[in-house]
Amino acid sequence: MPGRHAKQVIQLLPGGLDILGLFVVGGADVLKTQEAQLRTALNAIYRALDKLPQLHDREAEERLVAAVDPRTNKVTCRSLELSNLTASLRPAEWRFQEVRWHRVQSELFLDVTAGVAPLAAETTMFRQIMMSLEPLLASLSDSTCLVDGRMAASDAPLAADEGRPGKGAGRTFALDLLYDTAKTAPAEKLLEPADAVIRVSGRVHCLAYLHTKATVAEAVSALSRDTRRSLLARCQMHCDSLVEEQPSDESATVLHEPPRRVLAPLAPSQLHASDYLFPGDTAADSLQTFQDLFGLELQSEDVMDTVETPSEERAHSECSSAAGALDDLRELQSGGARCSWLHLLLAVAIAAVGILVSSLALIGPRSPGQH
Repeated sequence: MPGRHAKQVIQLLPGGLDILGLFVVGGADVLKTQEAQLRTALNAIYRALDKLPQLHDREAEERLVAAVDPRTNKVTCRSLELSNLTASLRPAEWRFQEVRWHRVQSELFLDVTAGVAPLAAETTMFRQIMMSLEPLLASLSDSTCLVDGRMAASDAPLAADEGRPGKGAGRTFALDLLYDTAKTAPAEKLLEPADAVIRVSGRVHCLAYLHTKATVAEAVSALSRDTRRSLLARCQMHCDSLVEEQPSDESATVLHEPPRRVLAPLAPSQLHASDYLFPGDTAADSLQTFQDLFGLELQSEDVMDTVETPSEERAHSECSSAAGALDDLRELQSGGARCSWLHLLLAVAIAAVGILVSSLALIGPRSPGQH
């Protein structure tokens, strides 16, 4: 099922990389004899990605299929225009060349609070979480940044010395994203009637790869897309794994710990792909995912499983702190709060409180070959 495969792969690719199409291994005439099937597969990929518009490059005008002849190792390429999905495959130029990539890394701290509407029973938990994160994700795409600790203009090249031959290729950059926190403030949403409060808190590792002539703006865009892919993938996995249970205490504080990110090399390139491990899982639990989706034959030691590590102590501290804050709010409600927005908030009967804490402490950026 190419559509399902494309959806799974796009969520595990770092920022800056996208799905261009598919490849097939067969004889010299495979593009002619299997054209109908290949066009159907390309259409399925397009439909699947079109349902995830913010995770991939929608400006691409075509999908590609590369046919590899195992006897001669010759590669033939065809393209399908997205504007006319019923058209025949057209010849496309295919060239092999050495490509060097800039690796861009960042650490993002999440601390988002949002109310859950009274009718949230009709909305999945995954949808509730992503709606809570949307203001932050939207702000990231408009953010400025520090490149290796220095302010850089958005139109400036990521590598300032790129004009000199042999310089600025294959470098690793640390970016600090600076975004408008006023746009992500949740206070105004808490004025509306709510049955619960969701808090998303923690640190996540962000990763992107860019061509050597990329600008700072392209780096920010790639990191923003990587963040969205990463959060969507791990929140979807977490919510799919939950067993619905009714809490015994209607005012209970519930702690969830979504999967953490791990990386594996897309050998023989400089690139890495992602997977996500649940608490208690080890690097060996990712090997099958990398085999099924990317065809990688890896060992446990090949998986970088320290870019994010769970912090149980911090997670429970966040949970207790949030519960204490809610107790304070209830006391204000019974005593009559003077602050108007708090009064409006506390006038709502909070039936349950859900707190999502992804307590992921970043050990630190590592070079692609370091474990």
